[in-house]
Amino acid sequence: MTQHYQHQTQEASIQSCGRGKGHTRSGSDCRQEKSAVLISEEDWRAIEETLYLASIPGMRESIKKGLKTPVEKCEEDPGW
Repeated sequence: MTQHYQHQTQEASIQSCGRGKGHTRSGSDCRQEKSAVLISEEDWRAIEETLYLASIPGMRESIKKGLKTPVEKCEEDPGW
């Protein structure tokens, strides 16, 4: 019975580490302090871009405001 319980616990642990859309986590058990995560270059670039945009003063608020704007009120030429 102990082996069956350990196997179920390991499966639950792997599932709780999470899997995104088409992306899988690779690395050691996510509950350990010294675990590591391997991500794709595409995911890493997306993280870098998000961090960069979040570092620009006022950008978060601007994005949130833009997300709330109905499409009908959007201009075709943003005036950049």
